[in-house]
Amino acid sequence: MRIRVKEVGSFEKRIDSKSKIDSVIVKEDFANPGGELINIYFKGENSSGILNFSREEIDSLMKSLKPRLDLIKDSRIGMLSAPEKIKPVSEKKVKKKRV
Repeated sequence: MRIRVKEVGSFEKRIDSKSKIDSVIVKEDFANPGGELINIYFKGENSSGILNFSREEIDSLMKSLKPRLDLIKDSRIGMLSAPEKIKPVSEKKVKKKRV
């Protein structure tokens, strides 16, 4: 994943780094149901950090991404091959070797 951060203050500071997601942890608050926090830990060569999301932020993110992901999935399937050449896995015949 690529992280870009721009900090504005007395002077402008930009960070541009490539990192990999290390782990994802969901923290649940039993006293406050629905108040989960999702922490995404990332680590790169010269950067690391934590992204904190509330349940509402993740729901909003997924709601905006879902239509785009469905569009990408449909277009990739259509580009693989013509529909008449696609056979379900259950119809494929497997030759067995005799020992």
